[in-house]
Amino acid sequence: MAMVVSVARKRTRGTQHAEDFAQEATTRAIVKSRKTGEPKPPPVTTSMVLLFIGSILNTLTFNSHRGDKRHPHTALDDSDPRHLSASMTPSPEQLREAYHADAELDRMETELRAELAADPEGQRIPLAMFKLAADGVEKNADFAARLECRVEDIENARKRLARQGERILQRAGAGDAPS
Repeated sequence: MAMVVSVARKRTRGTQHAEDFAQEATTRAIVKSRKTGEPKPPPVTTSMVLLFIGSILNTLTFNSHRGDKRHPHTALDDSDPRHLSASMTPSPEQLREAYHADAELDRMETELRAELAADPEGQRIPLAMFKLAADGVEKNADFAARLECRVEDIENARKRLARQGERILQRAGAGDAPS
């Protein structure tokens, strides 16, 4: 098998697909020999078997190279509008829903910030957590280190934010209900 892999490395000009090609060629050789009886007995030598596997390996690598030339693999940039297909483009209804959802989130965040600002005693940590979260901070220990406070203070601020967020969500849900 090592000889087949070595030849496959030469044919593929690298090791990335060599083992796959070698394994595929060996598997096809075994299947073909069981179906057709090739290579012909009686004096089956190692060189005959290797030539048989090598011919299958040559076919596999040639077909792979030909396929790569016909259908080159290119990485597309999803942010480039030229690479978007019609199926990837959101419908007007989806855009409208996304816009309204973003607007609702912005409104709730503004309301939450206003409630936090109304309480001068407990506003520093939660408001600073908003800013740090926008910068990618996620862990309580990281918040505590950056804000120079205890982890318990961060946990309490998270609980407070959760309670106030729930009240805002409940009010938003009550405003949506038909009267």
